Amino acid sequence: MMNLKTFFLMLISLAVMDATSFSTAQITNEYLKKQEAEKKEFERKQNEDFKKFRKNYNEGISELDKEFKEYLKKEWKHYELFKAETWQVTPKPDIIPEYKIPADKEPEKIVVELTEKPQIKTEKPEEPVFTTPPQKPESLKTCLLDFYGTDVSVDHDISFSISLPDEINENVIATGWEKLSSSAYSSSLKQLFETKKRMSLNDWGYYLLIKNYSQKRSKKRNDRIFYQWFLLTRSNYKVRLAYKDSELYLLMPSTNIIYEKPFFTFDDHRYYLIDGNLNNIFTYDKDYPDANIIMDLNLYQAVNIGNSYKTKNVYFRSLDGKTHEADIKYSFNSIQFYKDYP
Repeated sequence: MMNLKTFFLMLISLAVMDATSFSTAQITNEYLKKQEAEKKEFERKQNEDFKKFRKNYNEGISELDKEFKEYLKKEWKHYELFKAETWQVTPKPDIIPEYKIPADKEPEKIVVELTEKPQIKTEKPEEPVFTTPPQKPESLKTCLLDFYGTDVSVDHDISFSISLPDEINENVIATGWEKLSSSAYSSSLKQLFETKKRMSLNDWGYYLLIKNYSQKRSKKRNDRIFYQWFLLTRSNYKVRLAYKDSELYLLMPSTNIIYEKPFFTFDDHRYYLIDGNLNNIFTYDKDYPDANIIMDLNLYQAVNIGNSYKTKNVYFRSLDGKTHEADIKYSFNSIQFYKDYP
């Protein structure tokens, strides 16, 4: 049976444990409160800094836009375009001659020197900054695109809209630039850019995505070209607008030679007339200040535009004279994409 001394010792131990637990709990609560307060202060500071950055950035962009608008008002120059280059194909013989090694001669040994593999381009161009605050749901409309068999949804604010008059001149273009620049365009641009990354689209694929989007936005050709010019410029691509007889055209430089497209040269860069075949146009000779990306048509990875596959039955003859057949599965989406490749 427990004696009185042992009983009192147990009571004292329990009291100490309760006090320790209470003290620990109190310290923990105070620590958590401190952490929560520091987190809220950090978030407040971050939001404040971002608002300040957005304000400064928007003010800087607005100033650039005003300067660019005034520049676009000036008289555009008349340029004669260079004739498009034609892909040169060397004629091949109808019958491939057979080479026979003379009996008294040893075949020559061919030494192939291995060189370093060319480095695949890894530098990433600077992404556009998306600073427009979130729009209200009632101000948003949705564009549904069918991009080579893949459904793409792009929301746009009702302010991001253009409808050009039939008569095109410098003032009309400058006013159109001002209208779209002051609209809530950033939301649409961000969605298009995210789709570009998700689908692993290269520069040409991104242009096709914007072209598809512009076709959904307007039935008028000039409006569509204007959307393409604006969105590519805002994505930091070098691209210029041109016109002739009140028809708008796109001029884009490329790191690759684009055959069958007329061009003119600025600062050692060929600006190709992407959507026409003219001998002369009116355009300006100064890019938008932030536009620094020259379109690269190389494909550094496979495009990810859906999994619609088709099968083609092919026949071939082996060296022993036997005929074989095989069913080859291929991506129908990708084939359609490459059909629109220069």
